[in-house]
Amino acid sequence: MLYVYQSNHLSDLAALLASVYQHTAEYSAWTPTEIVVQSQGMRRYLNHYLAQEHGIAANLHFSLPAAYIWQLTHKVLPDTPRLNPFQTDVLRWRLFSLFRSNDLQGAQLCLTAKALQSYLESSIQAPYHLAGKLADMFDQYLIYRNDWINNWQKKELVGLGEDEDWQAELWYWLSKETNFPHRAGLMQDFLSQLREEHLPKRIFVFGIATLAPVYLHALQIMAQHTEVHVFAVNPCAEYWGNVLSADLLLEQQQADSSMVGHPLLASLGKQGRDFFDALNDLGEVVYMPPVYAECGDTADSLLHRLQNDIQCLHHPKQTDPPYVQQAYDNSIQIVSAHSCLRELQILKEQLMQDLATHPEWQPQDIAVLTPHIEPYLPFIHAVFGQTQGNTPALPYNIADVKISLQEPLLQLLEKLLQLMQSRFDIESIQPLLDESPLRARFDLSDSDVELISRVWREQGVRWGIDTDMRHKYGGESKLFTWQQARERTVLGWLLPDDKRTALWQQQLPWFGDVGQTEILARGQQLIDCLIKHHSCWQSAASISDWIARTRLLLRDVADADSLAGQAMQQLETSLGEWQAQAELAQFECLIEPEIAIEHLQNYLSGTRQAGFLRGGITFCSMVPMRSLPFRCICLLGLNDGDYPRTTKSAAFDLIARHPRRGDRARRNDDRYLFLESILSAQEKLYLSYIGKDIRKNEELAPSALLHELIDVLSAMTGCNPLQFNQQHIIRHPLQPFSYRYFNGDLNSSRSDYAEALNQKTVKPLPFYADTEEAEPQPQEIDTETFIRFWRNPVRHWLQQQLQWQAPYQEAPVSAAEPFAIENSALIYSAYTRARQQHLDFNDVDAALAVSGLVPEGALGLVVSQTLRTQTLALDGEILFSPAVADIVFVFNHQQLQLSGNISHIHQCGQLLERTQAPTAPDNIELYLRHLLFCACATEFKQDTYELYPPQPRKLAALSRPDAQAQLALWLDYYQLGQYRPLPFFPKTSLSAARCWYKRRQKANTLPEYGSEERSAAFKMYMDSHNGKPQAEYPEVAQVFGRDETLPIDSPLFWQLIEELLLPMMAALETAEKEQ
Repeated sequence: MLYVYQSNHLSDLAALLASVYQHTAEYSAWTPTEIVVQSQGMRRYLNHYLAQEHGIAANLHFSLPAAYIWQLTHKVLPDTPRLNPFQTDVLRWRLFSLFRSNDLQGAQLCLTAKALQSYLESSIQAPYHLAGKLADMFDQYLIYRNDWINNWQKKELVGLGEDEDWQAELWYWLSKETNFPHRAGLMQDFLSQLREEHLPKRIFVFGIATLAPVYLHALQIMAQHTEVHVFAVNPCAEYWGNVLSADLLLEQQQADSSMVGHPLLASLGKQGRDFFDALNDLGEVVYMPPVYAECGDTADSLLHRLQNDIQCLHHPKQTDPPYVQQAYDNSIQIVSAHSCLRELQILKEQLMQDLATHPEWQPQDIAVLTPHIEPYLPFIHAVFGQTQGNTPALPYNIADVKISLQEPLLQLLEKLLQLMQSRFDIESIQPLLDESPLRARFDLSDSDVELISRVWREQGVRWGIDTDMRHKYGGESKLFTWQQARERTVLGWLLPDDKRTALWQQQLPWFGDVGQTEILARGQQLIDCLIKHHSCWQSAASISDWIARTRLLLRDVADADSLAGQAMQQLETSLGEWQAQAELAQFECLIEPEIAIEHLQNYLSGTRQAGFLRGGITFCSMVPMRSLPFRCICLLGLNDGDYPRTTKSAAFDLIARHPRRGDRARRNDDRYLFLESILSAQEKLYLSYIGKDIRKNEELAPSALLHELIDVLSAMTGCNPLQFNQQHIIRHPLQPFSYRYFNGDLNSSRSDYAEALNQKTVKPLPFYADTEEAEPQPQEIDTETFIRFWRNPVRHWLQQQLQWQAPYQEAPVSAAEPFAIENSALIYSAYTRARQQHLDFNDVDAALAVSGLVPEGALGLVVSQTLRTQTLALDGEILFSPAVADIVFVFNHQQLQLSGNISHIHQCGQLLERTQAPTAPDNIELYLRHLLFCACATEFKQDTYELYPPQPRKLAALSRPDAQAQLALWLDYYQLGQYRPLPFFPKTSLSAARCWYKRRQKANTLPEYGSEERSAAFKMYMDSHNGKPQAEYPEVAQVFGRDETLPIDSPLFWQLIEELLLPMMAALETAEKEQ
């Protein structure tokens, strides 16, 4: 007999099951009790509930519906194989084999070939994709349209229109190609031979919200031989099979009033409505007394009133009898945030308040569901797993995480698969160094990885194993390849470093530290290992060979401990199933790397429910049949377009064209899941969506389902939807430390934020407080230290006083080879050295061509020609002027002694080579070296030449007294800069000085600085349109970021410009004009 128990609360159904389980006829304790559930989460919930109720839950055998039917099929038909040729995974390979064979061109499949041939030839993966899509579709036909299958096997069409002819033809061929019966045939044989001895004394079916007609029919047959107890969650105590949604009511203008029902039930309940209609159609069904709360006009909370209205079919706008409105309360909360991170932060604050308000609540009483868990994964631990201020961490577990994210070995395999289908580029290899199994295998530490990565960048590795791979993708040589890097490294070990750009057999050596040879050798061992496997993975192979390749790859790249762990066992199980499926399908074709890799990636992208109901707050995806009762249910990510989710069916899917009652659809599943979530929340329902753009702060729409709920809630509370939106949707600010959380508008438990905001607004203390200057002490200053100071006085002061270091920033690795010169400095240096040493420029070009500094081939010659021409244009008399000995320099000023060696001296003057465009600090350094040179006594010319090929400059000699007088001023301010940070910023100060100097030149007078100069300084210091403003430099922000007034408004800033930089500008402007 088939018994049906109904309630709108799963907890009541669980209590009913516990009672029936305990009070029905006693059986042997060794006889397992069969319980059919729709999900593993439901199994875990019911197991826990029975254990709590009875003190123990033992010998309970839980199964999913399809799995239980399959188990009984094996029991009734013992010769049925474990794998069936019509199972989806096997059928995929059968179809794939057909698409690769000549059978597709035979007369039996002429319609199929005509319909599919163009798509099959569209890409390498097209046959694999189409085989998978067709296998899934035929599996759905076997479950939901077995009448079509039976007709097609008789070569009879059903009249389904376009695409039926070739699908019927293809199915007929598949059924005749094997002697094994398909699922529909097995089901018929199974049901016809099913007897009482095959079944247990009782079967419980718990929490099912929908079931395919074929399985319902199976339950009906089973009920003829044993007791079948179906515990179904029915949201409504009344008959609601004729309730129509609003759009259908509009189409039926004369619809009966009984068809109105509750709007949420009508809009969201299609899936459940079809299921209970199908139950009613079974015939011999005993409906046990349902368990529902009494219908009433009021309730203790808005949530319970909503559940009661759905249960009793009370429409919030009904007039007969009049609907009694309900006051709004916090049992239903709707929240708008700016991002996934803010959603979690706001949720934690709310849960902390709820847990304090309800001491009986425990973290395991809370479930957080979202349509897509991936965007939230990086933030869950940061928000819930750590103490923040005075807010403690909350225990949690996460379900539905990708398999590859749970195990380091599988994450390594995922990255290796990406590498195997790449051009062996640096962007695919660099991330492998972060994986612990690989590091352990090759004994690489953090410092080793940093060294290896730096060497790869210096050697110019971009992509490609060797010349052959470069040719395959249109390259001309081994430039930028790993082969070139290996050869350069080995040559650097073998050849002496003579500091010359010299080729050896058309290769440029790379010279490194000999002490790092062992580390680099291990890095090369890794590359050689990956190259070996990458080359192997480029050819087609059988499935057994692909499995062997996968095992061998992991064995060579991962450490032994990882290979002996659970992750490898899981992978081996999956590989074994793949092998068994292919053997049953008699699949013997070779498959391309793209297909094999995609198949492996499909496994790694699967999810597990390991973290569901494991204690603590449960985070999981919104999955059908998972609406379990929790005190508090939180739905995040209810954004427009994200929920309900859409899965587009294939264009040739006949079920989508000819729908029937009881068909499954992703959107209908999500709509019913939303309804189940409303019913499953016992005390609170929390709904959150991203309602503001995080960048533009523009309004974003929530899910249409949330709009429907708001319409109902507004009617229940007696306001229009617009008023409800304004009054009851809580719109949170972008930042968690906003004043709104502490001025009574919103609530927050972050007392540290409150303390910070409640403190009296005080002027921030400057980083540096003026103090009395110490008495000058005799001091010796090295000329290089003096120059280094003036390149960045603020940074120098921080380093000297606080050992401050600038934040470390590493440029991202790029696999794109250069199509323009990225580092002209090294090329200018090579050409200049070639001229000085009278080397052949053709040899220099050849060395540059293999250095990775210029683009490959003729393009490299073209773009380097300009640099070569500029270098050749340098004045030969200056470039080849004989060098003279360094000059010992000593200059005494008050108690300061500036001393050092003046180098780069030639008979024509001081020659300073520059290989990149001079910056503001470079200009200051040039002028200071010129002053030092002019301030000393020498018999040679005291002009200074800056040999920057695109724009060489000459600074005319100054008289020794003038040079010493200016140098004395720089020394005075240098001494001041030892005690306090100077408001001297090379880029900003020079910009203001240039403007001031030009205005003086035009006026032919000495005007004070004005608005033009201040505007020029402000533009460089604060404006970001021309690059990073100097105010955001780390050292400047650290020292002057707290000051009330900008440092460019201080008198000292302009005093430094007037006394130091205006004379400098005169020399620089003269040099530029002469050039």
